[in-house]
Amino acid sequence: MPLLSPTSQELLNELIRHQRCSQTYIFYGTPASFLAHQAKTFALEWFKFNNTYSKLEMCPDFIEVIPEKSISIDDIRQVQDQVKYGATKGNKRFILIHKAHQLTIQASNGFLKTLEESHSDNCFILLTHQFHSILPTIQSRCQTLFVPDVPLPSIQHQFKNSFPNHPDSTILSDSLRMAIALESNQADPEPLTDFQDFHKLSLYQRFKFMESLSNSPDRISQQCNLWIQQISSNYQNRYQDFLTALLTLVPKLNSPIQKKAHLENLCFHA
Repeated sequence: MPLLSPTSQELLNELIRHQRCSQTYIFYGTPASFLAHQAKTFALEWFKFNNTYSKLEMCPDFIEVIPEKSISIDDIRQVQDQVKYGATKGNKRFILIHKAHQLTIQASNGFLKTLEESHSDNCFILLTHQFHSILPTIQSRCQTLFVPDVPLPSIQHQFKNSFPNHPDSTILSDSLRMAIALESNQADPEPLTDFQDFHKLSLYQRFKFMESLSNSPDRISQQCNLWIQQISSNYQNRYQDFLTALLTLVPKLNSPIQKKAHLENLCFHA
């Protein structure tokens, strides 16, 4: 059973069922969203649907770029050599680029050139926990997918299924959550505000909240992503104006915009 959030599972299944695959995606979310796992599941299920491959190991149409520190132009040139032609088998080749926010400027420009010359069989998936660190010129060429966190009960259920005889499967999953927090340097983060708590505030209180939030650039993205996740998961037919405003704002946060003004505008939609 793949470790996916319900919303991600539904969307990816829909893309596979209708055989719709863009040339480039950005999968973004927190470390608790298991981005790489979800991207690999998407690629593997695509291959299975088309009866091409049953596993990703040694698969010629599955390529990963995993940087140690940064992604250099040499890394991109190596990818260019690997994707000159169409898929070896079937209709799609997947290229996963981990920690895409670590693309250097030169590598980013090289990647844009790669997209211009790439065969239509190639599907690039950029994975990042820092969406706003990716160049806007790359963002504009990609379909973006916010990947919600996988709920802790789902993680526990997965471990219990995988290790049915292990007495400490719950401890294992809790430990995994702790590791995720350490990975994101948020072992003890400043608490975020649930959407319902924000929704209950008066308009004046919302403005004061946004004023405070605008002074914490690192928290703006985290707070917006939390609200996107909560509304998408719990209020599918409600607060659509607020969700639309959030989804419009998030891609702009890395550009020189008046963040306070945009945040205050959200107050009218909650």
